[in-house]
Amino acid sequence: MIKNESELRPTFEQLERMQRALASLRDDVLPVNPKLFAVMAEGPLDYIREFHDDLEAYRLSLLGPVTKHPISIGLQYLRMATKKPLGVLPANAAIAAVRRWSITKPLA
Repeated sequence: MIKNESELRPTFEQLERMQRALASLRDDVLPVNPKLFAVMAEGPLDYIREFHDDLEAYRLSLLGPVTKHPISIGLQYLRMATKKPLGVLPANAAIAAVRRWSITKPLA
């Protein structure tokens, strides 16, 4: 997890490296063997998701606990729990998950 601004730059640099690695796989492997690309892309994509989660957690830490809205916390929880961007989930699944989360987690 990113704790301060000095840790922010290396995270962006690592994110850029993983994006370049994924682009290289897309250019070199995808045209020749799409199934191999799908397998090889898992690693860079996992790192990219992890870096995005770290960046989002740092952003939320800057807001402080009082200003976090229950819906944004629920959406963050859902995205981290499913390891999928919210756009990939059906809207009704996202809404149901946020409702379940808000019922089980009392507001501070």
